[in-house]
Amino acid sequence: MGTHKLRTYDEIDEVIREEFALPKLPVKEAIDVLENLQVDVFND
Repeated sequence: MGTHKLRTYDEIDEVIREEFALPKLPVKEAIDVLENLQVDVFND
């Protein structure tokens, strides 16, 4: 099993919903907060 980098909101949301079974977790909002704090979650 290899590592796959998540590059979009949708990819992160899908993993959180399906792999971690957390369908109500506010992924987009959390990423927006991090971006406002100048944290780039998509940075290589």
